Amino acid sequence: MIINATCCYAEVKYPTDIEVLHDTVRVSVRVIERLCRITGCSKPKTFDKAACKKFLAVAKKRRKSKSLIRKGLKQQLIYLRRNMDSMVKIISENSSGCINRLKRKEREFIKTCIKVYYQQKEMFDEKTHQCKDRIISVFQPHVRPIR
Repeated sequence: MIINATCCYAEVKYPTDIEVLHDTVRVSVRVIERLCRITGCSKPKTFDKAACKKFLAVAKKRRKSKSLIRKGLKQQLIYLRRNMDSMVKIISENSSGCINRLKRKEREFIKTCIKVYYQQKEMFDEKTHQCKDRIISVFQPHVRPIR
């Protein structure tokens, strides 16, 4: 039997850009904590509680204005950028061999975080809601939406 799975159902919540960014921020904080445990350095400031608080301030609103959503997106992009800078700093200060000591899934999370950041930043700057090969879930980066 030959099965072609070019299109199939996936259990993914309807993605909004701010939720994807918030999930990415949470994942990046976990990777930073793991890197700090591996290298033995102190954990840098990640502002994860502030990021969560600002995300919830937008997500809990019943009616979200465009300006509120853009403000929330900008804040999440800033938090994600800080976390990515922290990851790069930890890796550069310690040898790059600490990446090899991460689990395969954590290394994939780093790649996915970087890709999500650049996709969301591009959409934010161009004020659009679509881009090529858009990631809709940090945990399932291979899933692509179709109409």
